[in-house]
Amino acid sequence: MIIKSLRRFKSFIGDLPPDHHFPLENLPFGVGKRIGAKGGVKCVSRIGDYAINLAELESQGFFKEILPQSTFSSKFLNKFMSQERTQWKKVREILQDLFDANNPKIRDNAELRNEVLIPIENFRQEMPAKIGDFTDFYSCKNHRDNCGKKYPLAIKPNYEWIPIAYHGRSSSVKLSGTPLRKPYGQVMHPGSDKPVYEQSQWLDFEVEMGYFIGGKTNKLGENIPIEKAADNIFGFVILNDWTARDIQLWEFTPLGPFNSKNMLTSISPWIVTLEALEPFKAPMDPQVPEPLDYLKDPHRFNYNVGLDVFFKKGGVKDSDFVKISSTNLAHLYWSVAQQVAHHTETGCNLKPGDLIGTGTLSGTTPDTVGSLLEMDCLGLKGIPYKEGSRAKFLSGGDSVKIVGQSKKGNLTIGFGECVGKVLRARTMKKE
Repeated sequence: MIIKSLRRFKSFIGDLPPDHHFPLENLPFGVGKRIGAKGGVKCVSRIGDYAINLAELESQGFFKEILPQSTFSSKFLNKFMSQERTQWKKVREILQDLFDANNPKIRDNAELRNEVLIPIENFRQEMPAKIGDFTDFYSCKNHRDNCGKKYPLAIKPNYEWIPIAYHGRSSSVKLSGTPLRKPYGQVMHPGSDKPVYEQSQWLDFEVEMGYFIGGKTNKLGENIPIEKAADNIFGFVILNDWTARDIQLWEFTPLGPFNSKNMLTSISPWIVTLEALEPFKAPMDPQVPEPLDYLKDPHRFNYNVGLDVFFKKGGVKDSDFVKISSTNLAHLYWSVAQQVAHHTETGCNLKPGDLIGTGTLSGTTPDTVGSLLEMDCLGLKGIPYKEGSRAKFLSGGDSVKIVGQSKKGNLTIGFGECVGKVLRARTMKKE
């Protein structure tokens, strides 16, 4: 069978291999600056191994007909996020035209080309948005069921009726590469009648995706109906919701996570748009029971985004990253449109730059789950990192890397990676 090529564009920067994350079909958005250059942080896109200086293109007048002045000279993408989907799409179309192999405007202008294209090794990324609020959902039924095999409290009767979530800390959402200090907290040991204050021994990762809110959002007291929810989703990033499980088990009843999750949430730096993911849309199975009317979506869909998880043990000579799991955004039970509709149904006003997490994404076997806790619940007694040694949870020096990409035929749309290293817990002063 002949598979029709999905690569629609050829750029003058040269041929990219089929597995490159950032072809001209992708064009994600981010923020950063050229290392050693004068001037501050600017908004950028990416093609191949170059960051595209959107502020420079803006100053040359390429977006003057569609965007307010100085949209891309900001140190965050929030101003661009606050525009409408038609404008986001038009910017992508302009970029795809400018970097087409047959367009000489930048290709043949050496001075402009050097200003606009920044080699990625000379580029330092920053947080892409000023995050107003962060909400994290719990919307993968496999994740719930896996945890419920060992911890029955994970199974709640409202799950199949409500997209469950908690409000997290926007202040501790940080860019990939930010290290995590292993936390202390209250822990209740089995059989004890009194909690203790100690270093967490059950530090875990959670593989998720996050999406940024954009567009003309709802006012306080109004809702976003499910059929319009996609208009308020600017794009996706990889998200790691680090969790201290032993602290979580003690604190999460009755009001849910608090200190067990507020120490760090990591995100990848490039925001991939819905337009780039369009070839990877996938229908979702019907929901049983049928949801209430405001959550019914006749066009309910998800995206096929593969997420590979790699682990590196600290303190082990010649240790390297080893793949320990492969999961997918397609495992969601509650779609992102349903999440947005439910989030706003009471009149909660979302704002451009708000971040929403999908919840941990998991399959049904130990090699397809999104957390170490689930591996344990499914009977895998730790990750083998050398002969005779296994890691059940994360220790100081350990690292986790999540790589996200969508693949079909000869087209890859990638997210890059989200990496974090665990630092040893702070030294406690003796009384």
